[in-house]
Amino acid sequence: MDYYIISDDNYFLLGIEALSEQINLDGSVVYLNTGTVDSRFAPASGDVVLLAVHNIITRRRIMQLPVIVRSQLLILLKRSTVLRHAHPPGPWVIPWSTPVRDMIFYLRSLGEKKMVWYPTDMREMDMFFRLSAKEPLAKISDLHALSDKSVYALRRKVSVRLGVSGCNSAVGTLFCRDILEMQMRYHIVNKI
Repeated sequence: MDYYIISDDNYFLLGIEALSEQINLDGSVVYLNTGTVDSRFAPASGDVVLLAVHNIITRRRIMQLPVIVRSQLLILLKRSTVLRHAHPPGPWVIPWSTPVRDMIFYLRSLGEKKMVWYPTDMREMDMFFRLSAKEPLAKISDLHALSDKSVYALRRKVSVRLGVSGCNSAVGTLFCRDILEMQMRYHIVNKI
């Protein structure tokens, strides 16, 4: 199993690389700046990917790569996030401020587990795509025959399930959309 550390912050990559002797992870570690991801990024099934990218657009582009759904994904977010200790569905999300010792623990733990993707609820997917596209809430609630309150409750439920309940509404909505999109891609690739 290999580990891929991807970031748009060169200082973060240099810091992790300097600690690599102390980390002692099984397998090789590949450090990639976001500019070189397309050419050198080819994780095998079960490889661990640490995605530490500040830029939302760049993070989305990387999360849309077809090879990413085969990997065990650990994502760092600047916003406050909650990582449940039970294995969450899909990628693990931890705060950017996570101490190095804990980050290493999560990398090792993720390498020992198999990524779990739950079936994608197409109604949830549609709602998050529409919310991300700034469609009016009234239009979304009418389309799905739900009250505005039910749409907000569903958005909150999915945010909690994916571990990003501490994010503000816009960041959480965009991130949930990206994760749901990955879930859908995983099920298409694996014909589940």
